[in-house]
Amino acid sequence: MHLHHHAIVVTDMDEAIRTFCDLLGQKLVIRHSGKGDITEVAFVEEPRTGHRLELLAKPNGKAGELDHIAYEVDDVDAEFKRLESAGLVPEDPPKDVPQGAFLFEKIHSSSCRLAHLRDKNNLKIQIVRYG
Repeated sequence: MHLHHHAIVVTDMDEAIRTFCDLLGQKLVIRHSGKGDITEVAFVEEPRTGHRLELLAKPNGKAGELDHIAYEVDDVDAEFKRLESAGLVPEDPPKDVPQGAFLFEKIHSSSCRLAHLRDKNNLKIQIVRYG
């Protein structure tokens, strides 16, 4: 298991990209339309460390709010069971995300398996295995 990215809510995607890329030196990896209450999604990456931020545009959301922390794992189902038995609360059980559901590779690949749980602090943890 290793940390893959943090996802934060923004209300103005252009301004968020300007802040993280133009002012803070990250590079834009991808930007595309979203679904539901998420109107756009973008990933920016820190060039030296490779750490990524997922920016989720939610015009009616709370800007700056942490949406989730994602960990890449070898076996989503086994990790889901382990974390649930350790006290994390399931939010979304493991599911396959079919090819074409996401537009970019190795951030959310063209296919992946993922699940979400919450800890006692109400932090949403995503576990994911890329195709």
